[in-house]
Amino acid sequence: MHKSGIIIIGGGGHAGVVIDSLHALGKEIIGICDPNLPVGKHLQYPVEVLGGDDILDGVDPANIALINGIGSVKPSTIRSEVETNLKAKGFLFETVIHPSSIIADSAIIKESVQIMAGVVVQSYVEISSGTIINTRTSVDHHCKIGPFNHLAPGVTFSGNVCTSNNVHVGTGASVIENIQIGAGAFIRAGEIVIKDVPTAARFHTKKP
Repeated sequence: MHKSGIIIIGGGGHAGVVIDSLHALGKEIIGICDPNLPVGKHLQYPVEVLGGDDILDGVDPANIALINGIGSVKPSTIRSEVETNLKAKGFLFETVIHPSSIIADSAIIKESVQIMAGVVVQSYVEISSGTIINTRTSVDHHCKIGPFNHLAPGVTFSGNVCTSNNVHVGTGASVIENIQIGAGAFIRAGEIVIKDVPTAARFHTKKP
């Protein structure tokens, strides 16, 4: 079904990255929905702030696509809760894939995934709904990335890495092959992961 435009949910830093990706794709952005910002021109981005959540009450879900502009710096359920609530009202969330990314033909990319500039996704990777694969991240063959993960800029996954839901992997972290990462795990920036990470673990190496 044809959509007449896009509304972005959230107007913080990640929303700006999403906006640049949408402009690169030639997509029409109607505006931002964020109750914490004043209505009118956004102070940083060339997009209007339409108002808070109540503005969606007067919008026909058949005509508007939504994009989740909420970022994260640690494991969080906020992104998934927002999407669940708005999907219950009939809205759909679009997938965003920056044109500079490299995606293998055999990769499976599910709904509302966001793949930012310079990302490489290799053969037979599966990326579940709501996940952010951020700038210049590399995901190698046969990885399975769970829903509502955030792989921050510059992350490297070797082959056969599997993550559960709501995992956050910090900037520049590297994960070797055949690693399992449990739900809600937090891997700090710059870490090198060489063993499985349990559910809700806060992974960091002990420094001497």
